[in-house]
Amino acid sequence: MPSAEAVSLTRDADALRFGGELLTPRIRDTWTRALPMLAGVRRFDVAGVTHVDSAGIALLAELAQRAGAVGVAAHAVRSCGASHGVRHRRSSPPLRCGR
Repeated sequence: MPSAEAVSLTRDADALRFGGELLTPRIRDTWTRALPMLAGVRRFDVAGVTHVDSAGIALLAELAQRAGAVGVAAHAVRSCGASHGVRHRRSSPPLRCGR
């Protein structure tokens, strides 16, 4: 089971970088810390995310909507369940789903 560490958030120019585990127990804290960082964000870097569940995906979607036009940069895009239409690069470490 994943640990209870906070999600890391850092601002780098027009990017908001996420690291760690974007899982349900961490969403409220991550939301509270991310909102004041959104002004001027044009992309999310999720390369440092190691685990994600549906609440983490919903968090990213809502933050992207509030920020306006946001792109997502990641070294790996992996499916957490259904794999239809999902691309991934085999050279990247897997993005594991939270359970």
